[in-house]
Amino acid sequence: FNCTVFEQAPEFLRLGAGINFAPNGTRVFRAMGLGEEMLRVGVKPRLRSNRKWDTGEPFFKSDNIANAEKYGSEYVAFHRADLHNMLVGAAGLETFQLGKRLTKLVPCDSSVELYFSDGTSSAFDAVVGADGLNSIVRQHTTGTDEPRYFGHVAYRAIVPTEKLKGKIE
Repeated sequence: FNCTVFEQAPEFLRLGAGINFAPNGTRVFRAMGLGEEMLRVGVKPRLRSNRKWDTGEPFFKSDNIANAEKYGSEYVAFHRADLHNMLVGAAGLETFQLGKRLTKLVPCDSSVELYFSDGTSSAFDAVVGADGLNSIVRQHTTGTDEPRYFGHVAYRAIVPTEKLKGKIE
């Protein structure tokens, strides 16, 4: 497939947080021929553990090694810049259009018209949305309902391993 990736950031910078891919996502990287590169630039945590904010008590644990065997690929965490570089290296920089913030999507008979904040538009056979919490794409696929708060918030942090003093479970 010939694809175009629209990114609202004006350039790829080495900032931001990491992004995690479960085996269903890393199998796609393997199918793209990126298995070795994925393991070179990503991190394969042996487990995941979610904890309650106030007590530190684990409420979810996942053995990533067992899951890799069960699901046929690894759980891999990337710094966003490393993921961008991996994808640009595989797809070519010409696949990406930077500085393109989607403002409107209009389904047509045999295509979908995308409109951007810079005044440009483009038509495509299909659209895959990965445009965040206030997704323009989701509004056109599942409706305009506001996201609902379910009483949980997740925060991420980077903690130097020497501060953990062997407390990793």
